[in-house]
Formats: sequence, C-alpha cells, structure tokens
Amino acid sequence: MSKIFARNFRGFQDISFDIGKTLFLVGDNSSGKSSILHLTEYVCRTELLETPGLNEDYAYDRYDFFSPYFDNADVTIGFISENTKKPLSRLVTLTQSKHNMPPQVLRFTAVYDSSRLTFVRKRNSIFYKIERFAPDKSGFDEPSLLRLHNENKGFHRLNVEDNRDSQSINSLFYLGELLATAGKSKRHLVLSVGRGLTSTALPSAWQTGPLRGLPDRFYDMSRKFLANGRHFATMWHDLKIVEQPELLEPVLKFGRESQLFENLSIDQLTKKVKKPPLLVTVKKGGRDFLLSQVGIGVSQAIPFVIESAFRSTGPDGDIMLLQQPELHLHPIAQAALGEFLYSMSTKGIRYIIETHSDFLIDRYRVNIKENTTHLPSSILFCENTKNGNSVTEIPIRSDGSLDNAPENYKDFFIKEIVRTMF
Repeated sequence: MSKIFARNFRGFQDISFDIGKTLFLVGDNSSGKSSILHLTEYVCRTELLETPGLNEDYAYDRYDFFSPYFDNADVTIGFISENTKKPLSRLVTLTQSKHNMPPQVLRFTAVYDSSRLTFVRKRNSIFYKIERFAPDKSGFDEPSLLRLHNENKGFHRLNVEDNRDSQSINSLFYLGELLATAGKSKRHLVLSVGRGLTSTALPSAWQTGPLRGLPDRFYDMSRKFLANGRHFATMWHDLKIVEQPELLEPVLKFGRESQLFENLSIDQLTKKVKKPPLLVTVKKGGRDFLLSQVGIGVSQAIPFVIESAFRSTGPDGDIMLLQQPELHLHPIAQAALGEFLYSMSTKGIRYIIETHSDFLIDRYRVNIKENTTHLPSSILFCENTKNGNSVTEIPIRSDGSLDNAPENYKDFFIKEIVRTMF
C-alpha cells in the first residue's frame, strides 16, 4: 500500500488516495482530475527529496502548487509507503516564492523504523527534532503524521552553514550535518532515520498527456521517454526483437477488437547506420498503410498501448498516468481500451486514468465481474465548488458494482437519458 496526501494543493484543501490500486478520475472540467495526476507524478519522481517542481511537459506552470481558493496558503504534501522493509513516510511544507522561483521548503519530516526526524527553517536558521516514534493502533495514519510534522516544541538548533540553498531545506545535506555532530546517544537514531531517508519507497510513474504527437513518416531510434509518446516506435521495435508473443498479443488483440488495426510493423530503413530511422506501417483491411494515412484515433492510441505492453516487463506496481486515453476514439474502441487496461493490470501495471468515457470504465468493471482475479480499483469522483475541489472515492466491488456511489455521480447521465427518450 502506498498513499499520497496533500493539504491546500491547487484546488484541494484536503486530498488523499491510494496509488496501490487502479484509479479512474471522473468529474467535471476544472474539478481537479489533472491535479491528481500532476501530484502523483511529482511525488513518485522526487519522493519529496528534490527541489519542488511539477513536470513542465504536463503542467502549465512548473511551480503551480498553490491556489487562490486558499489565498495561496502553504502547501503540505506527504506519502505513506509500505514498499520498504518497514513503513516509511515523508512530508514537506512548501511556501510560495517570488518571481516564479521554486517553492521554499519550510518543513521536512521523515518517519521510519519507529523514528522521526523533522527539520524546520525559521528565518536563516535550521532547527531539528529527532526521537522515537510510537505509532498508535492504526499505525501510520495521516492525522498522526501531520501532527508530528506540525509540532513546534522540543526543537534544537542545527549549527550549519549552507549557502547553497539559503531559502529552502536540503534534507539530505542537513541529515549529514546532523550525523557529523550527533553524540553517541543520537547517532544510532540518526542512522535509523537515514536508512529510510535514502530508501526508494515509491513505484515509478510514467505520464502520457492527452495531446500526443501527430504521426510522422519516419521515427528516430530514440529510447528517451517523451510526454508526446514518440518513443513508442523504439519500444515496439525492441519488443519485436525479444520474440515474446505474450508481450505483443495484448496490443494486437486491442487493435482487432477496437477495429483500429490488425497488425503493426516497425522496420529499420537501413542497417548501415547506428540509429536508423524507423518506418511504422499499420495493417488494416488486409492492406498496409503508413501511420499518417490512417485516422488520428489510431496514432493517438498506439503510443500508450505499446507503452503499457513495454512497462509490463518491468517491476510490478509501476504506475501509468493517462490523461483522456479515449480521446479521438469511437465508443467501440473506448470499450476495447477498457478491456486492454484490465488485461495489463493483471500483469502488474497500475493505472491512474483521467477519463470522460463510461464505455471504458464499464468494460473494465465487466472484466472484474467476469474474472476470478479481483484487482483493487476505485473511481475518484471529483467535484468543483465555489470553495474548491473535493474528491469522493467509489470502490469497485469484486462483482464490478460500485460501492456507495453518491447520488450526484450519475445525475447528469440519468437526466440526459430521460430527456432524450422519444
């Protein structure tokens, strides 16, 4: 189980969700669905140890953590992970900087192996608190971790000169300084927290934006991950080389069931150069077409479908973050996509999917109902109000039904069906 939570992040005054399951993000425009993807990508990429910054490939503003809903109040972000030998948690509190500079880290807390360490910046000084942490019966929970993080008593000043980052906490640097000055009684405690501070706690998260690259006649043989998905050609080429049909078949099955394509071929134009251009051809109706000669729905779906097959060869639990994967797809293809995503989930991939497609979600739910393998999945129903965004989790039961869906979840659809009945 890995959970991400935040306070005052963008439109959410309070948000928490489990990234150990497949999540469908559903709701009106400007209700916070994309914010959840940006938050997940940021936390998994940095594990709250690096300079705060959202990924510029997906966010309009790299430092857009704050919200006018809450008068741009300080933002607290944290995670709880059970992927390490012992449960681990980290939290940061950020305050807005001027002139579009990175947010300043005012507080940092790490909890690991029944030990906690908090750094606090006050003006130009750093204070710390390190102690044994005795979790209550609920273990690591957000309220208790937030209380620890926000404590103001029992701190000691850290004698350190750090001119490299005078406005923001550099947790790893300060940990080293604390270790260098700690006496024997504290040294073991510092080392204990340090093991957690240097542990990789969260899965990798790969995000694909809603606007993927338009099809080209040729593709570079590049293995660099790109937000627009242009690296798909190299991925498919590499999957063909390993000659494992079980990796290729889910993609081809999706192509057939979605009626988008029957086969995909990616060939090197020459073998005389080190990184030759790749030519992508699509078989449809028994004929071969260039990718640029078929509908845009094909070229928009292929990148994340191939990416899924490629990621299924990696560690279990890796997360794919998808924004509107149904974009440009006919309802038949949207339903086929729901089936494809379920099949990939059985191979260990976790998805967080921003979607407006009932066809996609309903087909995924049908697969849960028809298969004995129950994959933990939920719908996060996002709503926008004059006071900000809110989110309601709707678990998907083992029979595919929804658990305690709020009345307004389907209000619009039901009203529209009734109105259009002739």
